[in-house]
Amino acid sequence: MAKVLLACLGSGLAGDAAAGAAVHALLRGSTLPEGARLVQVPAGGLQLLHALGDAEAVVVVGEIETGARPGTLHVLDWTEVPFGADAGHRNGHALRVTMEAVRIRRRGPRRAFLVGVEGRAPGGGAGCMHAEVVSALAGAARVALDLVQGLASLAPGEEPPVLADLAHAEPVPAIRPGPAAMPRPPPLPSAGR
Repeated sequence: MAKVLLACLGSGLAGDAAAGAAVHALLRGSTLPEGARLVQVPAGGLQLLHALGDAEAVVVVGEIETGARPGTLHVLDWTEVPFGADAGHRNGHALRVTMEAVRIRRRGPRRAFLVGVEGRAPGGGAGCMHAEVVSALAGAARVALDLVQGLASLAPGEEPPVLADLAHAEPVPAIRPGPAAMPRPPPLPSAGR
């Protein structure tokens, strides 16, 4: 069994950026596989780096801003998350910076994934998330748990076959495999019709 960290990033007082904290609240009390642990981490690369401990894999959950529809779930390997991927240098950026530091140090988890909930800038206000983000939280929690279960079932050092094979439950309809594969939203109706 691999040691897996499920890190929910963000503060409960930051509008849409509170998505990670809200998912943490949903997952608190959930049964995790042997060797897995759940933590809430304030947003920021260094905070996540310190939380890694002896984890062999990490699943990060939090708000991300890529320009997709609010509430869209993104499941990305850390190498697919561009630097500065979200407007406020939030969770995607924090994961990328952390894993680059791990790669340079040659110490830390070998696998890392982001379960990002698309937010809207500016956020919904202090402690107030937009409705689209709130509606995606349960799906994000389920996807994160599926990833953790898949990663925890690997033998130490064993590589997961592909990202899609790690999820055990039926896919959540709102999940998009990444920004490049997301469909364009339908055009808005014109005002004169």
